[in-house]
Amino acid sequence: MHSLLILSLVVSCGLTSSVFAQSDSAPKREFGIQLSGINFNGFTSFNGIYKKQLSENKYRRISASFGNIQFDGKEGNANFSLSAGMFVGIEKRSSVGKKTTLYRAPGLSFGLSFSKSSRIDPNWSFTPGVSWIFGLQHDFNENWAINVEGGPGAYMSFRGFSGAQTSYTIGGRFSSNVALAIMYKF
Repeated sequence: MHSLLILSLVVSCGLTSSVFAQSDSAPKREFGIQLSGINFNGFTSFNGIYKKQLSENKYRRISASFGNIQFDGKEGNANFSLSAGMFVGIEKRSSVGKKTTLYRAPGLSFGLSFSKSSRIDPNWSFTPGVSWIFGLQHDFNENWAINVEGGPGAYMSFRGFSGAQTSYTIGGRFSSNVALAIMYKF
């Protein structure tokens, strides 16, 4: 009977330590809201950001923006427009202090937009691109952090208008605007 009790305790301890080890080694995740080009006189655009740890100091980063949706109508004219975008990259981190991390994230982005007016034929655009994000993250505690970031990018935009040839633009950008994000870590 005593050997059965000891065996049960050993198995229970083994299972318990295995469960706790799995939860400790589970990938870390972060979710946040990012504001860029803060405008105190009107609408400020925002992104949702999701990060999942792949390995030590390496995270998959996905951010999505819902640029706008607009519908208005007056005197027999109705207008509709919609725009959105997404960025996917790999974020690499380096510690620069006890609670501060420097990160860089090369990645791919794309944007879509569509507009239609009752007086004008529909038009659309598709904009793939590459970006390199540089930022700092400061952890307030184990659950909350703040990010400040910016960086260069290049893109190619394809635009189409009904009844016309598709046009394209190639460009690059480096904005002096920085983006600010509040992140929840879990």
